[in-house]
Amino acid sequence: MASSKISRFLASVATLLRIGNEVLFRDSAVGNCIQLMSRLETLCQNQPAKRIIAREWVNGLPIILQLCEKLPGRTEMIRQYINALPLLMEISRNLPEAGSPFVQQFPELSRRSVIREQYLMDICKGKNVLHFGFLDSPFSEERIHSGDLLHLKLRSVANHLYGIDSDRLSLDRYRQLTGDNNNSVGDIQREWQDGIWTDSYDLVLLPEILEHLGNPAGALANLRRLCVMGGRAKLCVTVPNAYYTGSVLRAMDGDEIVHPEHYYYFSPATLRKLLHDTGFTVVELALYASRDSALLPGITKNGVIAMCEAV
Repeated sequence: MASSKISRFLASVATLLRIGNEVLFRDSAVGNCIQLMSRLETLCQNQPAKRIIAREWVNGLPIILQLCEKLPGRTEMIRQYINALPLLMEISRNLPEAGSPFVQQFPELSRRSVIREQYLMDICKGKNVLHFGFLDSPFSEERIHSGDLLHLKLRSVANHLYGIDSDRLSLDRYRQLTGDNNNSVGDIQREWQDGIWTDSYDLVLLPEILEHLGNPAGALANLRRLCVMGGRAKLCVTVPNAYYTGSVLRAMDGDEIVHPEHYYYFSPATLRKLLHDTGFTVVELALYASRDSALLPGITKNGVIAMCEAV
């Protein structure tokens, strides 16, 4: 036991020396970060709840130092976030309480996340599936060659898979590269021609598409009719999460992370409301995360998944 404590102490010496060295250089951005963190607890004065939060940050000094070393371009952003922490504590006092109509609570959702691709493959296994926006333009060809195109992975597990996409040029190229003609061009925001839905589907996929549409409510209304016509097929929608931590961090640095073709942001609450108002009931709501972001707190993972039924 004693030897393990000695080993841990010796392993921490190098980090402690680096912290001391950075603090000595007052013009260093990393040193400024560390000095700010060391003053957090005193800034909290006699407010116990704030002191607990500040103590956690101070205990994280070695981690912050490592981040500054590994991500030198983000050091100023980290410093600004630490500097703003007392202000964030004050802002938290004025937030609406639970029970307010402005607060939508997701306690179970916040404790569970899935890996998006694995989730979609699991729900498609052995099913007849209709996949909208399956080409992933403009990255289709690159992902076909690398084997990363989701549609090709779903083909390996689904009983029957049909793809629909609005990009005719990309669809032609996809057919040339894969020999797969089980697909067609279409826009879910428009009414469909008679006879196009000759097959009965168990599941309709709309993954990372809704935020690209100028008329998402109209598209969902069309999908509801499709789900009813197709033998009560379920609908699975996935969207990026408006509350993803990575986007918030970049926003604090004055940048916005957003796909250049996105029109909207969705959250668990806004996605659920839109689905409800267009004739769906949400059977399951989940957050999806990367393996790096799975441990992020609350509803701050990468995206939202909704499994729905038409009502």
